[in-house]
Amino acid sequence: MEKSSKATESMSAEIAARSKRTYKDNLAVAKDLIACTSVNEFVEKQMAFGRTSVEGFVAEATKLKEMHAATAKETFVRLNPRVTTAVEASKDSRA
Repeated sequence: MEKSSKATESMSAEIAARSKRTYKDNLAVAKDLIACTSVNEFVEKQMAFGRTSVEGFVAEATKLKEMHAATAKETFVRLNPRVTTAVEASKDSRA
């Protein structure tokens, strides 16, 4: 249970850090967009921001997915012997 709690804390920290980075990045982009002198410049910067935002989101989602999968694997490795024992006991009691 302790490993699951630590993993949850790690994932929460990752999400909080991502939120903080995203806020700062969005603020910087907004300032940059306000400074644009033409529509073309605005559109190019907006498209670049959209592309990097999606790439960053996908990378972060992949990282969290891997963290979650590792935590689930650890949890089930520890629970598997208990479940096997319970199933065997259930089979023995039916016989």
